[in-house]
Amino acid sequence: MATPKFDYELLKGLLLEIRPQAVDRLADENTHLFQEGILDSYAIIQLVNLLEERFGVTINFQDVKAVNFDTLKTLSSYLNLKFGGGA
Repeated sequence: MATPKFDYELLKGLLLEIRPQAVDRLADENTHLFQEGILDSYAIIQLVNLLEERFGVTINFQDVKAVNFDTLKTLSSYLNLKFGGGA
């Protein structure tokens, strides 16, 4: 399976699958996911599991940190760099 380009719309859709109540708080790709209460320790595990299951990627535990998951923009950058998204 080719790895998709992990862009804002794709990641927003995934995030809303696990946090549908966050739809009004996801203003754009620079929304701070932790500050806005969209991601917490449980939701980040759900998101990692969803990404791994859906796209066949493996996200290292050491990479699950705020610098990579702070916004959908930083998450997109991390995923595309790590997995070469866009093929």
